[in-house]
Amino acid sequence: GDIKILLEYLRTCPEILTCALLAAFGSMRRGEICALLPSDVSGNRVRVSKSMVRDKDGFWVIKPMAKTDESNRTVVLPDFVMDNITIPDHGRIVPLHPEQVTNRFRRAVLSSGVETRFRFHDLRHYYVSIAHALGVPDAYIMQMGGWKTDNVMHRVYRDTLPDVMAAEQDKMTEHFRDVFGA
Repeated sequence: GDIKILLEYLRTCPEILTCALLAAFGSMRRGEICALLPSDVSGNRVRVSKSMVRDKDGFWVIKPMAKTDESNRTVVLPDFVMDNITIPDHGRIVPLHPEQVTNRFRRAVLSSGVETRFRFHDLRHYYVSIAHALGVPDAYIMQMGGWKTDNVMHRVYRDTLPDVMAAEQDKMTEHFRDVFGA
């Protein structure tokens, strides 16, 4: 319901639509999205290996490493997501810093008419909720979303099989395609 209405509204805000698609269907964080370069994208695969953060003086900078070791990952995105993202020849894919993403997203939510007051980070929660609802095992959800885990889950996450992971991602892609109407 509300997520469909919000995504439809965001089609009028291309930069924020890009951010929302990467968060909701790729479980990417704001800083990861803001640090993306065209060289990080290859087909439907996005390499997450850096993050935009504030430095000690309060300036937004790109840190050449992700939030945690687990955050370094390759995200496989559905075709409809890539079809709705413009990849520039140079520069960052989203020319905003994380605080701008938060503020513009908040304004878009208010303007969209949805009843739920989504925060940008809630899009990552949406990703996890859908993955759980579709029966995707926690180990794969954690790996796809770049979450750090406790020792037991960490061992399980390291033992994930690429074939099983691909099948789980396919399940999610089919659901997301239906939600987006692609």
